Amino acid sequence: MQERHGWTYAREFLAECLTLEDGVDYQFVFRVVEGKADDSAFANIALGLAILKNGKDPERKRSLGCTVSNSDDGKNHFWLFKRVK
Repeated sequence: MQERHGWTYAREFLAECLTLEDGVDYQFVFRVVEGKADDSAFANIALGLAILKNGKDPERKRSLGCTVSNSDDGKNHFWLFKRVK
């Protein structure tokens, strides 16, 4: 698991978190300040960056998921969970 807290822009850390292994399920979890969670583009961009950095997975050796919701404390939070298949 990787995590980051108190960031302003996801670009500050996201690129270094995006090296993905085959045979693993990944779940990106963002808890963000109000207003960011309303935009589904946020999740699409995070997943798109992961695909661009790691290449397509035509054999479906890994899966990606992403949830974005409002933070309870007014700060941005990120977790990347992984589960080996």
